[in-house]
Amino acid sequence: MNYYVYAYLDTRKPGYYIYDELNFNYEPFYIGKGKKRRYKNHLCLRSNMENYFYHKLNKIINEGFEPEIIIIRDNLTELEAFEYEKEIIKKIGKIVNNTGSLTNLTDGGEGSSGRICCNETKIKISQANKGDRNGMFHKVHPMKDKSFNEFFGEEKSKKLKKKISNNANPPNKGQKMSKEFCDKVSESINNWYKNNEDVKKRISETLKKRYENKENHPMFGKKASENTKKKLSESLKEHYRKNKMIVSEETKKKMSANSIGDKNPAFTVYKIKNLETSEILIFYGSKEFRDFIRNFKTEKGSGRTSPPSINLIMIDKTDKYFQLIDKYYPNRKLNN
Repeated sequence: MNYYVYAYLDTRKPGYYIYDELNFNYEPFYIGKGKKRRYKNHLCLRSNMENYFYHKLNKIINEGFEPEIIIIRDNLTELEAFEYEKEIIKKIGKIVNNTGSLTNLTDGGEGSSGRICCNETKIKISQANKGDRNGMFHKVHPMKDKSFNEFFGEEKSKKLKKKISNNANPPNKGQKMSKEFCDKVSESINNWYKNNEDVKKRISETLKKRYENKENHPMFGKKASENTKKKLSESLKEHYRKNKMIVSEETKKKMSANSIGDKNPAFTVYKIKNLETSEILIFYGSKEFRDFIRNFKTEKGSGRTSPPSINLIMIDKTDKYFQLIDKYYPNRKLNN
């Protein structure tokens, strides 16, 4: 149960590629099956192999892009992997018979893993790959003197990003699109979605399924930089300034009436303990609480030391008189 089925995606062609239960962010161009590091071996072999898949793989990398490799399904037996590989190739389709985008030359399900050769066959294979008949003759292996991270990891990603940036179209590099052009693009996209509600629904369902586990979200655990927050804030201020909502006087009165007193979501109930008598007092709203403290100060007079204040009570400095036991917001869905 250590086999898997994998896919190579062309990162030059982003979009929504949906095949029944499968969905990709880039166009798939190869489906394979294997185990261990099989799915990465193509990257090492690409300079020595001659077929449609390797030609396309080399072209993607030479243009400054890096193919995305994903494991579609794992923990399979070899037979299950063969069958699932054939199923996926049939769903997506092949270029050779004009049914899809895959460079696979066969319908899948082939392979010779587990084959045991006799000694005579091993000797023949060895002799056939010696000296100048070996594909690596006089060539340096691409991973020679390189760490894994240099070849596959973060360091390679940085180099690719720089290469992509350098290969960007120079006349447009660094230029900003005009507001008129952006508005036209936005209007065009909105109109397209209005006329294609089914596509919008499929995209929504796909994203919901993908991010059911919050850890799969690209922004999980990340925080926006102060510069990004500032830009977002300025953008929102500009938007609301230009699209200021005009509210009628009647609506203002209704909004005010619905937010007065115990209807306000910020309406607070305070539970206070009198430390002299151990009596529990409950106050509904800040006004009632403040009035009680004001009257208490008046009764005690200015000659008494440390008369209580709301601030001292709220931060648990009781001043010998009162202690805050609890406070909550009855009008909120989640009480604090």
